[in-house]
Amino acid sequence: DEVAAAQMMDRMRELSVFNSRVLETVYSGIWVIDEFARTIYCNRVGREMLSAKPSEPRIVEQPNDGVGRGRGPDGKGSMSEFFRRDAFSDGPGLEIFLDGLLKLSGTDGVPLRVLSETGAEGFLGEGHLHRADGSWMPVLIQSSHMHGRGQDESWLVVVLEDQREAKRLAAEKLRADKLQSMVEMSSTLAHEIRNPLMGLSAQAELLSETLPPDDSRGRYIDVITREVERIDRTITGMLDFTRPCRPRIEPVDLRRLLSDSAKLVAPRAEAAGVDLDVDTTDLDATHPPLDGDQIQQVLLNLLCNAIDASPRDGTVRLSAGTGKILSIEDPETGLIRNREGTLIEVRDTGPGFPDADREAIFRPFFTTKTAGTGLGLPVSRKIVEAHAGALDAVCRDGQTLFRIQLPTRSSDDRYPSAEETS
Repeated sequence: DEVAAAQMMDRMRELSVFNSRVLETVYSGIWVIDEFARTIYCNRVGREMLSAKPSEPRIVEQPNDGVGRGRGPDGKGSMSEFFRRDAFSDGPGLEIFLDGLLKLSGTDGVPLRVLSETGAEGFLGEGHLHRADGSWMPVLIQSSHMHGRGQDESWLVVVLEDQREAKRLAAEKLRADKLQSMVEMSSTLAHEIRNPLMGLSAQAELLSETLPPDDSRGRYIDVITREVERIDRTITGMLDFTRPCRPRIEPVDLRRLLSDSAKLVAPRAEAAGVDLDVDTTDLDATHPPLDGDQIQQVLLNLLCNAIDASPRDGTVRLSAGTGKILSIEDPETGLIRNREGTLIEVRDTGPGFPDADREAIFRPFFTTKTAGTGLGLPVSRKIVEAHAGALDAVCRDGQTLFRIQLPTRSSDDRYPSAEETS
């Protein structure tokens, strides 16, 4: 009997250690509170939520009455093992709870009392946790009751999930929905504006034909024509962004495509005093299946941006290589997949952009130019993604780098449909 009892105790201890290891690895903060509101267990994520500091996993074989600061039978609280009692100050409608300040959304009652007085269904709701560094963390709160060590003991299990990333994603989705509505409205307005705009342009041309060659009023006609052309370019960019992108896939001489693109922007680089360098030594003799016109549109946009951003005597470098291992996000799963393909890079020695704007520069109408429309980069990314590729940017070592990643595909491969790329 003694051997069997010892074996049973060993098995129970092993099970307790196993459960403790599991609880220390989950991504939710977990507390167990006894009937005197004393925290008798707090897992690793829970400690990190409260202290705002990394915490090492702790393996416990049994509940620990010394963990946390609770309100005992005498009404006094014990000092926390995580940080001092005066780390927080009480506020209206808040209660010191689990070494932090917890506030339940939509509830005016004392948090611990609300959680403990729920029935068998437990509590599920949102709230905020005030951490040791003074920050507030939005959390999803769940609670339930469980039997304690004694027959008459009832413990409260509280689980908090960090909602910061979920809140950020929700805000991002809301912003994207608003942006999509604005894009759709802009597309409608673009069509409505374009028709009278073309009429204005035609009337200006007719008017210019009636004026003598030396008439000074001709310069006003030129101003009207230039402004009409500028507005038309903006409208074209808006329509390019909103309409579906359908690549016409065929084998393309990539080396020639890069060379032709560089020749087209060479006069612009020369006028700006910028050195333009093209490196195609890493390109092999294969002709990958692409839409050459669309990819050239991307290259011209990136090269023009790089030239405009570079100082006089600066350098813009266009390079490409095939057989590279690319890291491209799968749009269906969100996973990063390594694939072989072609990497095209455009570098410049301009001032670059803040790291916070790394994704913002690809949003419609975001621009750092005084005369830009903010549509070139969004349209370029849309074209590259329609080729199942990726376009990103980074500033490092005093240079701005734009990378076009195009995975190797055959001409028979299915490309994204219009709905997937719109």
